[in-house]
Amino acid sequence: MSILETLMGKVKAPLRDQEKNSKYVKQFYENSVADVKSGHSAQGLNNESLAEPLPNYMPAECERVLDAGTNAQICIGRDRPSNLTSGYGGQGATSAGSIDLVVGRRPLNNETNVDPNFETDAARIHVSQTTDVDKNFNLPEGSSGRADARSAIGIKADEVRIIGRRAIKLVAEGRGTDNSKDGRIRTTVGIDLIAGPGTSDMGIQGPDLAGDGILNPSLQPIPRGLELVDALFDAMDLMDDLAAIVDSNTKAIHQNATNIAQHAHPVIGFGGGVAVPSPNGIAMSAFTKAQLYIKATAPMYAHRANTQTYRADYLRPVGDRWICSRYNNTN
Repeated sequence: MSILETLMGKVKAPLRDQEKNSKYVKQFYENSVADVKSGHSAQGLNNESLAEPLPNYMPAECERVLDAGTNAQICIGRDRPSNLTSGYGGQGATSAGSIDLVVGRRPLNNETNVDPNFETDAARIHVSQTTDVDKNFNLPEGSSGRADARSAIGIKADEVRIIGRRAIKLVAEGRGTDNSKDGRIRTTVGIDLIAGPGTSDMGIQGPDLAGDGILNPSLQPIPRGLELVDALFDAMDLMDDLAAIVDSNTKAIHQNATNIAQHAHPVIGFGGGVAVPSPNGIAMSAFTKAQLYIKATAPMYAHRANTQTYRADYLRPVGDRWICSRYNNTN
């Protein structure tokens, strides 16, 4: 097995796994192989009958099960995520109808009765009128919290694919709509994209990426592309402004130094007045301060105000142009 297959959990099962069969099924398989005349050799070729390990599912009294003998079932009943006492069906609740489409129940042994197992069954689509979907599938709370006693659809398998020939939309309607219990939804929660179990709640802390001593939550808002582009352009403009201020400041200092170096005033000595290059500290100091204020200090104050506005607009949740989504998160 390659390293990639090991990391992705690609462990190939035998094409025909008879080791998990009961003695009865194994005997049936051996007999059917020899019984070529009957035309039902139980080899499963061309989708004919196949002797394979099958679980013994015990339906509840209210359930109706469609079963073709292939470890694939459609069970119509009431909410039952586990044994007969589980879920809202086990509590005798009304408005708790469910449809459970499941393949690969376990254990694969027709001598042992099995219940629904949302953890180990190979794949399922569970539709319920009233259920605790996050609890049933052992999901993290995320930004929306745990959904209890709600209508829900849960889909689980080793691999899940959703294909749209033209487009796919993930929509969380949120505020202003009514739920299936006729209750008004008052907030818009959004969409969480979560990879990995147990590390995706909002309260779990991640690395200190900003270096400010504050640990970031593992589940974070998704940046909005166009706002992020605008923010980066504005950041570049601020850097250009700062470069211009530094350049103007440098030129002002250079000019003042030239003026000081070229300044001369008369010195009275023997034989009359003589022009001697010598700085006039008081006059030049006042001139220099005025020039630096105009060229550097005032623009720097304005630049710092602009950077504060930039932070408020783009980098704070209260900003009109916050670069993060207010509803959708990922880890």
